[in-house]
Amino acid sequence: MRLKNEQGAALITALLVMSSFTLLSAAIVFTVQADVQMSANYKYGQQAYYVANAGIQRSLDWFNTSYASVPTSNYNATKVPLEYGGQPVSFSGKPGVTSNYPTTSTATSYESILNNQGLTASDGTSTGTIQANATLLRSRSVNLLNLTTFAITAGALERWRLDSIGFWGSSANPVGRSEVSAVIEQQGAPFWGRALWANVSIAMSGPSFVDSYDPNLGLYGGSNVGNAGDIGSNGSIAMSGSTVVFGNAMYMSTFKSWDAAPYTTSVREGTSVLPQPKAFPPIPAFSIGTTDVTGNGQTITEGLYDKITVSGGKNLNLACGTYNINELVVSGGSTITLDPACANYTFYIKRTFSISGGSILNPSQDPSKCQIFYSGTSKATLSGGSGFYGTVYAPNAQLDLSGASSFYGSFMANSITMSGGGNVHYDDGLRRNFLTPTPYQLITWTQKNY
Repeated sequence: MRLKNEQGAALITALLVMSSFTLLSAAIVFTVQADVQMSANYKYGQQAYYVANAGIQRSLDWFNTSYASVPTSNYNATKVPLEYGGQPVSFSGKPGVTSNYPTTSTATSYESILNNQGLTASDGTSTGTIQANATLLRSRSVNLLNLTTFAITAGALERWRLDSIGFWGSSANPVGRSEVSAVIEQQGAPFWGRALWANVSIAMSGPSFVDSYDPNLGLYGGSNVGNAGDIGSNGSIAMSGSTVVFGNAMYMSTFKSWDAAPYTTSVREGTSVLPQPKAFPPIPAFSIGTTDVTGNGQTITEGLYDKITVSGGKNLNLACGTYNINELVVSGGSTITLDPACANYTFYIKRTFSISGGSILNPSQDPSKCQIFYSGTSKATLSGGSGFYGTVYAPNAQLDLSGASSFYGSFMANSITMSGGGNVHYDDGLRRNFLTPTPYQLITWTQKNY
């Protein structure tokens, strides 16, 4: 029997079911819409990130191909970031923000590729915009050695912070925005990185030794004697007659020691095999003069010379500068005297280099102030006389360090022989000077998407 109050129940049930389906459908629509919006936001954020990342990569490429540092003396280095004219040193890639750098042309070069620059997707319809800045965090003054020209110049190794903003769409009304910050830094490899470097061989016969000292602690001796007197050879190393290396020895073909004691007592920091040969770049061609000079107490100035020959106990004074010489010969107790106030002497010698029974006097006792580049193939000689303070690079010749003398600095040659009680004291400050810059590299990275 059907009760009167049951009439219309099916309709109500149907309406409730329809309402449930309507609400469920609406929830699905809202969920799908939210997912679509989230996917779009992620897509636009990623696209903006790629644009911001492009700003970092463009900046890094610019620093490695188009940037040349200026001396640290231009800046107030007591501030971090460093300041120029009371403001942080910076390159600006934001419209309306001015770069603050000593060289206007350098700042303009950066701005030309990073200031509100547009990028277009491969489909040609979507675009992004880069705005990137660079801020100088650290600058360390060094002398740089160009391995192509062998020119020595004052420069700096620097650390920069790069801040890049990527906009997907227009920068005024973007659909995606990302910020990337990175720190880049340039390092330098020391050209004079060891006491002795040879391309073919090192032969040491004692009694002689190689050690080191730190010029920041004063002159060599006393407590200022260290175990950084490293040596290396692309070929062999041979030691005999009570020779000692207060450092390590790296070689490629063979290491031989004929001392009665095990070789570990001859090389205090151990030996190892070079993973790959060290490069010995050629000295570029240079001009020489026709003037001959003999020492009679006079002073000559920098320039081009044919023969400089000092013998018979005479002396020759050299004014500060760069000397291109065909032959340099000092013998018979004679001397060449350098000016201690000079920042740097550079000698390019073509055919003959022989200091035998004479000396080059460097009163500053600073090896970094005397650089000798010998391109000849005849044996180069440093023997006898007073202590030599300087560096010698002879990539085509045998370098003979002999006599009961001390040699302060660093010595590189095709082959090196040490005999007669000569000792080498490596100036550890050369590891921090005469550097060959390496490319800027990323050292930190942070990212924010909006």
